[in-house]
Amino acid sequence: MKIQKSLAIVAGASIVLAPVAFDASQALAANHAVSGNLTVVASPSASPAAIVSLPEAIAAYTAAAATLATVSADATATNQAKQQAFQNAKQAYMQVVRSAAIARMGIDKTFRDAVSAAKQAYRLAVSIPGINADQKLAAKNAADAAVAAAATAHDAAYRAIVIPAPPVAPALTPKAPKGPNPVKTPKN
Repeated sequence: MKIQKSLAIVAGASIVLAPVAFDASQALAANHAVSGNLTVVASPSASPAAIVSLPEAIAAYTAAAATLATVSADATATNQAKQQAFQNAKQAYMQVVRSAAIARMGIDKTFRDAVSAAKQAYRLAVSIPGINADQKLAAKNAADAAVAAAATAHDAAYRAIVIPAPPVAPALTPKAPKGPNPVKTPKN
């Protein structure tokens, strides 16, 4: 039994909708991929404008972190410039975290769909009239193998999502101390 499902795959900046066919034996391997620049995105609650692929978010964060490092190392940079660079890096990091969460939601949904397809294929195989015990056992083993393959692919996809370290607040230059108060002369 084959199930047709469309899956949005973000490759760099372009979104491609591809029909994906899978059955219980193929499980997650044909339905999900997170490798290199490919990230599965499936989030019904996120608006399309808010979706940024994980590689794009990491690239933006890397640029913001490099700017933060440059500004932090600059002895002539003002505290305001350092704080602004830190805020930009922090916002970029939060986008990385959101993109990773969206990718994980896609991975989880794909896993659930694969397990559901395996269960549905098993139920269909068992519901056929005149099936013998060996055939039922073979269907059960196929469903278990599909679920195991889905779990393996799920774990591998989760391991492929690597989030960089968060930005570190820059050391701010201390304010120059005020000079000593001049000795007040008494009023006559």
